[in-house]
Amino acid sequence: MYKKIRTWIMLALTLMIGLGTSFGAMPTATAAESQQASRLVICKGQTVPDNYVITAHTYSFSCPGTPFLENAWVIQIPGDTARVCQGQKLPDGYVITASVYTVSCPEIRPFLPNTWVIQRV
Repeated sequence: MYKKIRTWIMLALTLMIGLGTSFGAMPTATAAESQQASRLVICKGQTVPDNYVITAHTYSFSCPGTPFLENAWVIQIPGDTARVCQGQKLPDGYVITASVYTVSCPEIRPFLPNTWVIQRV
């Protein structure tokens, strides 16, 4: 019995070493994964929390409104640069570097800029 357990433990350790992992090592999130993790969806009309920006509009079954029409915002804490929907207060320390059109944000007029590119200064 103990020989079988020892064999399985040795096999597991060999596989872990072969894969380049070790006990106590925790995988670290990439910058993209960390940014994705900070995204939230809130209903339109709710107060955007401090340091968050609106990056897109979307539909949420949890929010009131006409089915399948954009009734929610995707918000996140911006990184060094970000694309955000125009017309909102930016967090302190950010400046607008460009104005572009994206399908993620509501159209002001068809195909005219509706998104700011912001950068931390």
